[in-house]
Amino acid sequence: MFGVSLALVVAFAAFSNAFNPDPCDPLNHNELNEPHRSTGYHTAYPEKPLCDLHMQAGWYRFTSLAGGELPTSCPKRLSCGTVVPIWMNGAHPSKADGVVMRKACANFETGGPQVDHCCEHSLSIGVKNCGNFYVYYLRATPSCPMAYCSDAYPMLKTPPTMSNPIIASNNKSFHFTCHIDWPTHDPEQRFEVIWTFDGKEDPNVMPQVLHDPQRTAKLDGRHIKGHLNTNVAVK
Repeated sequence: MFGVSLALVVAFAAFSNAFNPDPCDPLNHNELNEPHRSTGYHTAYPEKPLCDLHMQAGWYRFTSLAGGELPTSCPKRLSCGTVVPIWMNGAHPSKADGVVMRKACANFETGGPQVDHCCEHSLSIGVKNCGNFYVYYLRATPSCPMAYCSDAYPMLKTPPTMSNPIIASNNKSFHFTCHIDWPTHDPEQRFEVIWTFDGKEDPNVMPQVLHDPQRTAKLDGRHIKGHLNTNVAVK
């Protein structure tokens, strides 16, 4: 018991040194701006999964396309652009709490009665509420492919609406549209639209990110080349 308590004291002392000066200052933290870290993103072959094995220990903020917060519930394996997603087991602090320690959990989904569900491996991290955002003291993962998740993409209550092919007035081109029904507006809000063909992504057709207040994405007909007689959809 004494050994565990001493370890926590030493770890907290290390964090105390790490957040002096204030990590909320933009000069004192790094930004993680990778949209595939979203809990709503599914990692699919042949893309290379994200890995934080070589991450330098320090303060980080998830920004814009990456989302704003570490999720506090367990993401599924193969989400967040990686194979083994890492989430925060604990609530976010209030601004008055200052820097607090939390346990970050890696979900291997190995199962078994002796395994801590969704937390087969854990790391100690720090987190601070900066008012309009959070910063996290993160460290490198022990192996690959493991990566920290972000959780800020809005959860849609209704599926996106796909149009039929829209023919241009000169009859020489056409396009599809995808409309997202989301009533609220937030300057930090982003929607990632990924076009699929018979359920598969085409690496030549890049995802589109809609910045608030945009709600409609467009797929030009020239991207259909090579996908005739396939079902065009979004995810």
